[in-house]
Amino acid sequence: MMKVLWREDGDKFLTYLNGTRNFGRDLKFSVTAQYQFALERPENPANQDWCDVAAAVFKPAPDADYIEAGEQFTVNLRRYVNQWISTGFNPDGSEEPFKRDLNRMALGNHQDLGAFLNRWLDANHARSILFSTGEIRQSYTWRSCFRTEDKKTPVVEANDELARQLIIFLQSPLRCKLSQCSNQGCRTYYVRTKPRAYYKRATFCAKCRSSATARRRMEEKRGADRNSALAEAALALNAWHEIDDGTRMEHGYDERAYIATAVAGFGWKRTWVSRNMTEIERLAEGINNAKG
Repeated sequence: MMKVLWREDGDKFLTYLNGTRNFGRDLKFSVTAQYQFALERPENPANQDWCDVAAAVFKPAPDADYIEAGEQFTVNLRRYVNQWISTGFNPDGSEEPFKRDLNRMALGNHQDLGAFLNRWLDANHARSILFSTGEIRQSYTWRSCFRTEDKKTPVVEANDELARQLIIFLQSPLRCKLSQCSNQGCRTYYVRTKPRAYYKRATFCAKCRSSATARRRMEEKRGADRNSALAEAALALNAWHEIDDGTRMEHGYDERAYIATAVAGFGWKRTWVSRNMTEIERLAEGINNAKG
């Protein structure tokens, strides 16, 4: 199997997806650097004509154009990646990332992504490279298929880079490892280092997974504390009917205030007793029936 020659390790792709890196800013920096290089006149007069052409080609566009290009790049990159990731989900909500396939896309999405990438591939034919190990890899040239004028605009550059990044992504292990956090308040893109073939439920990034685990443990502890508090409250309710009048007077003849003292160690107050009084009475009755 021939491999695509990919000089990036995927980190750049992720930073673009998550918005921690801006393509428009990167593009402006690159163009400005090339423009400044072209403005430096070489000592050899024969190269001055090339510098004049290069200076005209690489002359930076207005800042607003780079901002627009960066915004379009991020929006379209996420749209196409989300379309791809969605092909791994089944109707019941389970996920099989190794079954991601363009043929599992909705018809409109398939035509959208497929046409976009095929247009770029038609203009950028792969070149095979034979390595000393005997391995054959493919390297792509980089010619624009989106521009309508001789000079490429930032938006055209963004479309070219978008297509190139998507081709690289689909030929890399990330195509099955990339995922998006199911937490609606997060939605961060992350890489599963050892993806499973099947996920029955939603998955989360490391940060949300840790938060979810901590939240689940807290809920379990609260549940256990509540059950213990209900048991203590039921015993206190039974005791209320047996205590002397002086003790009742100390609690203002308030049955629920007396029960609240029994559950104060769990952090509950009289309002909690009132909310759960029905259940407390049921438990107290059960204790009495067990005694016979």
